[in-house]
Amino acid sequence: LGYQASTQKLGLIYDDSEDVVTFSYGAATNNHFVIDATGSIGLGTKAPAVGLTIYDGGDLVANRQNLTLQTSQNTASQGIAFRNSGGAYTWNIYRADAGSNNASLRIAGGTYNDTIEDLTDYVTYLHTGEVGIGITAPTHKLTVVGTVSGSSTLEAVGATILGSTLSVSGATTLAGSTSAQALTATTYSGSGTLHTVGAATFGATLATTGSITATGAVSGAAATFTT
Repeated sequence: LGYQASTQKLGLIYDDSEDVVTFSYGAATNNHFVIDATGSIGLGTKAPAVGLTIYDGGDLVANRQNLTLQTSQNTASQGIAFRNSGGAYTWNIYRADAGSNNASLRIAGGTYNDTIEDLTDYVTYLHTGEVGIGITAPTHKLTVVGTVSGSSTLEAVGATILGSTLSVSGATTLAGSTSAQALTATTYSGSGTLHTVGAATFGATLATTGSITATGAVSGAAATFTT
């Protein structure tokens, strides 16, 4: 249907050998749009997986067969939403207006809800590169609101600034300065300055090769300094 011999342009074709319907522009092998017997859709391929398959043809720069979502209004949100078997929304990956024709990318989820706007924004990626977890307006490359737990090494190349308590059950080794409101640690080792505005609690020995200056009281079972 729609074949033009003079220009070799093709239209809607049923391929009996592969039991698929294709819509192609140009050569019959282009396979621009394919529907197979199961209802699966292929873009650029005659053998789509279940659902929708986009095949890049091996040349992303030239073909650019991406899935593109374009809005007609920058202040409106758009994205990909997931719903459960009952039709309620469970996840939403969407763009959010950031002003000046820019947008942030957000991942929202939580308890299933009949209204997509009532899902909770968990992760936000700003167009300027900042990432927020538990916050939609991160001010640093990574801003986390809530508790962060790790089972391996936490490494900070620059300054480490904490506005609350840092509690460590193992060793803490820092090459730079550490500034905190309160510090609780079993072992602390550092070549820079340790500065605490609040209490510094150690379950083991505090050893220093430089001077110790305290503006308040130093207390403990063995609050002894040897010079």
